[in-house]
Amino acid sequence: MDDAEKRSLGSKFQKEKIKANVLLSLSFVLFLIGIFAPVLTFKKFFVFSSEVSIITGLFQLLSEGYPILFVLIFGFSILLPLFKLLLLFGHVNGLFPHPDRHKKILHWIAQYGKWSMLDVFVAALLIVTVRLGAMADVKVHFGLYAFAASVILTMIATSKTIKRTDPTIQTH
Repeated sequence: MDDAEKRSLGSKFQKEKIKANVLLSLSFVLFLIGIFAPVLTFKKFFVFSSEVSIITGLFQLLSEGYPILFVLIFGFSILLPLFKLLLLFGHVNGLFPHPDRHKKILHWIAQYGKWSMLDVFVAALLIVTVRLGAMADVKVHFGLYAFAASVILTMIATSKTIKRTDPTIQTH
């Protein structure tokens, strides 16, 4: 391989790294917006209404005496996705110097990352909505869309990173 081919190969990987960093940064920003922005408004009896973000909803569960549900949803919808984003960012930017760790990290991201975010959060929303029943009108807000977009972008970043780095790892 001559110098021109090496340079073009290096620039290709640099472009992939930049794309991955942009995708992960956008996912992180949307994740933060998604957990702090209002996701739902509950309007009860056409008079009382309250906006709920993921964070306020979680702490409301805790204050109403549902610590196990709080821990489960907080762990799967906040901590695990945040950890997954940080690991992906570290992997893309070469922050893990030992080559054996790369494969372990990618394997962990592919296997355990599936348990994070959207499905658990949707289940929690269903629990809240069913609990309210016919007593309330529920409106969806931007925070829910930002959160869902973060989930999708993280899934895309994970898939692309794994396929580029180690295609033997299953992502689905």
